[in-house]
Amino acid sequence: EDGVDILLLHATETDFDQSILRLKAEREASDEFNFIQATAGGLDLEIFKIAGNGDTTFSYGDFTLASGLLTLNAGLLVTAGGIDVSAGGIDIANGNLHVRNGHVFIFGDTTLTGNLRAQNGTYFFLSNISASNDIFTIEAANDAFSAAVLKLNARRNFSS
Repeated sequence: EDGVDILLLHATETDFDQSILRLKAEREASDEFNFIQATAGGLDLEIFKIAGNGDTTFSYGDFTLASGLLTLNAGLLVTAGGIDVSAGGIDIANGNLHVRNGHVFIFGDTTLTGNLRAQNGTYFFLSNISASNDIFTIEAANDAFSAAVLKLNARRNFSS
């Protein structure tokens, strides 16, 4: 019947403190069985699965975390599609950002704070703005600043 749940597990006690649904297997944890498998359509299109070893697969659709925090204790691997951040940004508290094959593009007004170093590399500052703006500005913006504003060195090992 339309509009009726097929299965409803309802804890009616207001001081309930146990699991509403508990799945238990005597078999050791393994990917040889599933705790949950959700399929749709006549071809049994797998939508969602929790294997017996805890591996969880979302085959179709989106995963939305409406509130709370997603904590990953073993890393993040993105194999396709990339990462899009529409608000909030990315904050790396400890560690590094490595770009192995590709580029870092900065669009719009961006402030870089702290030390920025090109090691065994090169910085390119390119501008296609037709206005009369400066392309590159170096400014010592503190009266107590007493070092060189721009220092260029070429370290070479000259041997005779």
